[in-house]
Formats: sequence, C-alpha cells, structure tokens
Amino acid sequence: MSDKSQTGVSNDRTPSPIRQLDAREWWLWGLAVAVTLVLTFGILSLTFPGLHWATDEVHSQTLKEWVRGLAALVLLFDVYTVYQHLQLQRIRRRFAEQERLFHLISENAADMIAVVDPHGRRLYNSPAYQRILGYTPDELAATSSMEQVHPDDRARVLEAARKVYVTGRGDRIQYRIRHKDGSWRVLESMASTIPGSDGDTQGLIIANRDITERKHAEALLEHRTFYDGLTNLPNQALFLDRLQRAVGVSRRHRDFRFAVVFIDIDQFKVVNDSLGRTLGDELLIQIARRLTACLRGSYTISREPNRDAACPPGDHTLARPGGDEFIVLASELRLDFENCVLEPDAL
Repeated sequence: MSDKSQTGVSNDRTPSPIRQLDAREWWLWGLAVAVTLVLTFGILSLTFPGLHWATDEVHSQTLKEWVRGLAALVLLFDVYTVYQHLQLQRIRRRFAEQERLFHLISENAADMIAVVDPHGRRLYNSPAYQRILGYTPDELAATSSMEQVHPDDRARVLEAARKVYVTGRGDRIQYRIRHKDGSWRVLESMASTIPGSDGDTQGLIIANRDITERKHAEALLEHRTFYDGLTNLPNQALFLDRLQRAVGVSRRHRDFRFAVVFIDIDQFKVVNDSLGRTLGDELLIQIARRLTACLRGSYTISREPNRDAACPPGDHTLARPGGDEFIVLASELRLDFENCVLEPDAL
C-alpha cells in the first residue's frame, strides 16, 4: 500500500488539508519576504545619493518620520507573520492529532474501514481486513474493491455505491466476500461520501462488519423453529404451514388431491424404559430414515415455509410433531408400506 493510502484519503488530483496548509504557509512566507524587501528598499531609497533632501530642520524631521514609519511597518508585518506562523503550526498540530486519532481508531476498530475513490480504487484499508479476511495491505492494494465480492452480489453492491454517489446517503446492505482461504464471509456494509472542496464527491468511506456468525446463528435458530432437533424432520409448525398451503391449493384447483397419514410407533415407551433414551432416540432416527426412503416424490425438508408458493404435485412432507408420532402430507399417496418393513434386527 502506498504512503498516501496510509496517511490520507485524497489522491494526487485532489489536495488534502495538509497540502492546502503547506500551500498557505509557503504563500505566507513568500508574502513576508516580498513585503520585507519592498519596505527595506523604501528605507534604503531614502539614503540613495541621487536623492537630494533639504538640510533644513523641517525636511530632516520629515525624513526621520518616514524612516520610523517604514520601520514600524516592517515590525508590524513581522509580528503579523509570526502570528500567522503560530496559527498555522496550531492548525498543523490539530491535523496531526486528528490523523493520529484516526489511525488509532481504525487500527483498533472491530469493523473493517475502507476508503475508495470514484473509480473503485482502494485508498485505505484498516488493519481489520487482514485480521478478518486474511489479506495483507499489499494484497489488497493490488486488487480492486470488487475483486473479493461474490459474483452474485457485485451488481447489488455497485448499485448501492451508485446510489450513494447520487443521493449522498447510503443504505445498509449485506453481501458475501471471499476470505483468503477461499471461504465466504457475510458483511454488513454502510457507505458515506467524502465531500470535496468544490462540492463534488471525492470517494466513499465504507464501514464493513463481519456478521457471518450472526447469520449462521439466525439460520440455525430458524431451522430449529421449523425442524425437529432429533430427526431433522419438519416439526409441527412447519407441517401445519404445509397443510394450510395444500388446503389453499385444493380450493383453487379441483383436481388437486392430498392425504394426511398419521403414524404412531406402538409400545415405544417399552423401548425407552428397557433400553434407555439413547437407544430410543436412535430408533426414532432410523424410523425417520426408513419412512423418508418410502416416500415417492420430492421430500420437503430444507425449505422455509412460503405461503404464496404453490404446492406442486408429488411434494410430500414427512414431519415429526413429537414423541413417537410421525405425520405424512402427500399430494399423491404412494407409500408402499408392504415393501417398507421396519424389522427390529435391521435397526
């Protein structure tokens, strides 16, 4: 990463506040030298041999007043120059303190902070990028800001960036980004613009937060909401949603038929009491697998409930509402129970 990426967010075409301060300081010293030379020349010109001043007391007093006035102007201007120099030094110290605080915050922030120019080139990446994604600053500097974004999410990210440039307000978006080890992480991103001196946008400041673990936890919680923790079959809540969908489809389509089959394991309590709950749970798992194999058609097990979706023919749902009970929702009843024998010695 270049030095300018480490110390500021501006490129070569846009002067940073530090550069503007340097230019102001050079202008001040140049003006001081010019005015000092002019006033010095004015003082010396009073003593040039070509100038013949009268020798009477009045003209002599006038000459002294001119010299004193010019000397006073030189002194006042020198005081003004020193004052302006002290002000510039104060501003410079303030900028240095702000820059130190910026680096201190960005280097210790849990979120990843990035600065990009309007062409998508990286100007700054906080150290959190290497800690979270594994990329070194040199590796990031060699790629564009879209290089690691998932191909399916790039259009959405570019559209969000375009909206920020147009409106000046960014929306919070989520997208996937590739880790150095090849895995995909989920980021939550918020962008804001960097205003230029002429009112245009000089780039974007993007704050990225890694929410991969949160998304996994949400997916797990959602899965546990609709699926049985032991057999991984749909639970009663998801089954009722499927049943409601089937009823709705049957009302809209007269030729649609479905069936509900209740399956109960006889004397399952005896197995639990005699062999223990561990073997009883294993028995339920094996029964769920055998019943799943008996179903003909596509077995619905890993989709979230969608009340607006149609229930296609052959979409069967095997659910476990609890205990030793199983329920089958079949749009076409094609369960071959004669060939689906659960022999105890095969479990």
